[in-house]
Amino acid sequence: MPSEIAALMDPVAVAMRAIEMAMTESGTLQEGITTKTHALVIGAGPIGIIASMILRHMGVEQLTITDMIESKLEKAKELAQVDVAINLSGMSEQECIKAVIEATDGGADVVLQCANHWSATIQGLQMVKKLGTYIEVGLPMSMLNTHEVTVCLPKLLFESNARICGLIANTPSTFDSAFRLLKKYKEIPFEKLITHRFDQLEDYLDTIKKMPEEGYLKAAYIPIIH
Repeated sequence: MPSEIAALMDPVAVAMRAIEMAMTESGTLQEGITTKTHALVIGAGPIGIIASMILRHMGVEQLTITDMIESKLEKAKELAQVDVAINLSGMSEQECIKAVIEATDGGADVVLQCANHWSATIQGLQMVKKLGTYIEVGLPMSMLNTHEVTVCLPKLLFESNARICGLIANTPSTFDSAFRLLKKYKEIPFEKLITHRFDQLEDYLDTIKKMPEEGYLKAAYIPIIH
């Protein structure tokens, strides 16, 4: 396995864990992920695109991704072959929800919220189909002591009778799954996720500072071997 592919172990493990959680029997008369699944990924960052790549590899029937930056959506189309890419920029909350509900024929069976923002959480919970599964990938930093949100809990959390889970930790077995998946790098274009490379440790901070740039996905340290 090329070293730059191995550098993707952690983000692939996060995406893999989210999908494993969605695959678990929900107990709500709904199977996890099958070839009939309509899946929605919110956020076309590294985790969102990787999750989309895995879902496409698994053969879901419809794969939808949303973001507010068109270049990221184009990258998701290229790497994950998503069926529908929705740019939510400039839309109101209700317009965002309506666009996704229409695209997914009434709501997604599985929603992976990878955008790491409280507004995406509130919207995502309204985009999941009844008896579906919603996975919150990570903890939205914008919710930590910086923002209070008033919601109608019965409508937001219970009306859909969906299974709602949060992901803040991985298991050792998930890293094993990620490793096995990365070994398929000849089938799945993981290398295209590496947008920035550096060969000197002194360049680490300068590279990381580029993260806010529009074209940045993942960086990899590739040392020069003499």
